[in-house]
Amino acid sequence: MTTSQLFLVLALVAGSLAAPWGADVPRCSTECPVTGSPKLAYQPDKTYAYQYSGKSKVQLKGVDNGDSETEWTAQVDLTWISPCDMAISFKNTKDAGETSTVVAVVDGRVQHVCAHPEDEPWAINLKKGVASAFQNSIPSLSAVSSGITVTETDVVGKCPTKYEIETEGEKVIVVKEKNHHHCQQRYPTPAHIPALWLKAPLPIQESTSQCKQEIANGIYTAITCQDKNIVRPAIGIYKYVEASQDSTLRFISESSDTSAISAIPSGEMQVESLLYNHQTMKDPQLAPELDELMKGICDKTKDTVEAEAAALVAKALHLLRRVPETVVVETAQKVRQGHYCSDSARLESIFLDAVAFLHESGAVKVMVQEIENGRATGGRLALYTAALYLIPRPSIEAVKALTPLFESPRPVPSVLLAAASMINHYCLHTPACHQKAPVARIAEILATRVQSHCSPSAGAEGEEVPLAFFKAIGNMGVATPAVTRAAVQCIEEEGLETSIRVAAAQAFRQANCFRPAVEKLVDIAVRPAFDTEVRIASYLAAVRCAEQEHLEKIIEKISKEENTQVRGFVLGHLINIQEGSCPNKENLRYLLANVVIPTDFEKDFRKFSRHIDMAYYAPAFGMGAGLESNIIYAPGSFIPRAVNLNMRATVDETPMDIAEIGARFEGVDSIIEELLGPQGYLRKATFGKIMEDITGFAGEKGLKIMEHFKHTMRTRRSIDASVISDFFGKLYGESSSHTHADIFRPVHGARDYFRRCCPKPQGCHS
Repeated sequence: MTTSQLFLVLALVAGSLAAPWGADVPRCSTECPVTGSPKLAYQPDKTYAYQYSGKSKVQLKGVDNGDSETEWTAQVDLTWISPCDMAISFKNTKDAGETSTVVAVVDGRVQHVCAHPEDEPWAINLKKGVASAFQNSIPSLSAVSSGITVTETDVVGKCPTKYEIETEGEKVIVVKEKNHHHCQQRYPTPAHIPALWLKAPLPIQESTSQCKQEIANGIYTAITCQDKNIVRPAIGIYKYVEASQDSTLRFISESSDTSAISAIPSGEMQVESLLYNHQTMKDPQLAPELDELMKGICDKTKDTVEAEAAALVAKALHLLRRVPETVVVETAQKVRQGHYCSDSARLESIFLDAVAFLHESGAVKVMVQEIENGRATGGRLALYTAALYLIPRPSIEAVKALTPLFESPRPVPSVLLAAASMINHYCLHTPACHQKAPVARIAEILATRVQSHCSPSAGAEGEEVPLAFFKAIGNMGVATPAVTRAAVQCIEEEGLETSIRVAAAQAFRQANCFRPAVEKLVDIAVRPAFDTEVRIASYLAAVRCAEQEHLEKIIEKISKEENTQVRGFVLGHLINIQEGSCPNKENLRYLLANVVIPTDFEKDFRKFSRHIDMAYYAPAFGMGAGLESNIIYAPGSFIPRAVNLNMRATVDETPMDIAEIGARFEGVDSIIEELLGPQGYLRKATFGKIMEDITGFAGEKGLKIMEHFKHTMRTRRSIDASVISDFFGKLYGESSSHTHADIFRPVHGARDYFRRCCPKPQGCHS
């Protein structure tokens, strides 16, 4: 072949590739490596019509008349723009939107989708469902690929998918199966926290999907999919819910109609993954309908609450989720100003309770305003606190609405911790969330506030403020340069209360792995000048993100450590990691695989600090269970200074905490020594003296105790940490001013210190 002939051939090839998918047609794929023999034979400039039908069924087993069923049918057109770009459109129906969604497909595997910015998320989700059924991620359709498991992203999540291949003459049948428990980024479990039912005793759930793809001559002739979910409660297991959905895409015809391409609006397309889009399109035009509903609710609840009011409230909640946050805030103002009815007290109560169940940024804004203005108290304050914890997928607008809670001169600790946990939930499904402006702003506020109070001269109030805010930082789980500087400053302040310094280190226990923070914490953990509790807390915060050089430094320094409490705990913890089987410590186990860790340390947990880890994990079954405990003594103490116990389980390779509780005690040694020590009361006092003192104590304090609790129940109708603190203060007086206990447990996956009971009134923190 001559040079001129070669150029002619290349020009013809280039010309054939350039048409019909030129620069003016919508493209979604960023690259299109069409090489070798592709699995599918769909042709550009062709439209393939499919009949799309399905049936959804929900059965309440063990309940009469508990079944419901829904069927649908539609025509779906797959128009190929290029070898790697496919437009999906629903024909003769508006149920899935009027425009097409373009999908980037490389040899059967869907890369991402491109939709017009004005397309509603629910319409895009329907087309994502079609693309998920269409997807085929195996290398080829030969028998060699049968039995392999590949990880693919679809509308359910990022899931390991097992493929099986059969042949029937010229037809190839591909069956792909998924166990949704193995999926990451699932919509029903928005964070890496298992669903609440997983924390119940012996729960059972089945969640699977199977798709059968029939391929002839490189074209799908039929795709049949079945999704199945079974949920059984721990109690009353004979009554359960079974939900299934069957759908079929059946090939109808092939044509040269490309009108779907020209119908795609011009302009920049919005790129999304194949994951389910959980966002709701906000429509301000629904505001008048919402106003009419609020008037109807007011009429139905004016004198007495009528039965129809519940349905109206449910409909109002549905509309409130679909309007912009400004409309939600304006509706709250209208309710308070009596815009809907003259006597709006009952309507206001209903509305302010209902916003806790919206889970939208506008509702968060209303709740924050109520809390900051002091109008949310008692039960409503508890309701709002729980609502902040339980928002499944907070948006960045919702996070921004939390800012006044952290700027408040007198923050409510329980609300502060709940708000921080909500930010943690946002960060769990948002990469690099600490770079988002609202998150960075809140982290800066927290860092500035604790830094200004981290000094012994700040007084009692100055000790309480950084303690509460450090716990909020720990719940939030965001490490930034500002947070790191503030935490290290507090840890290194020797005159500061030990509880605050420990809380400063624990703030990094769930934070993102920020290397400067890890290096600072490792340096504190190996320095003998620091308190035992502070060193161990710094080590536990650092080791989660430690790299090889950090582990080498820890082992080298701690191996020569004279503090037996620190030495035994750290070396024992590293050995437990090295010998354990917990899946979420696999990286640390790999780094410690060839490291020799000294074993010459005290192992009696009755006298020395120890980390105890008893666990078993069976990779073949994807299940396991374990118990982990930290017991920390201060030098010279004969009872633990801090204790925590964590029971965990692994189900279908998903680790979860079943239960955790911990406590930190301070000043208890002196009380026990006064009672049981060599010169203690019980050693020196006679039996008659003991009985006389008990009788005198009951007579002197008994009436005071009863009067105190009667007054408390009459005025407050509940008992909290301040009541207990005041009680101990009256009971023991000033002699117990240095004795207190800090009890905590995690709430919804975040470390939430829910109670601090202590005898001195100034030392109680929630």
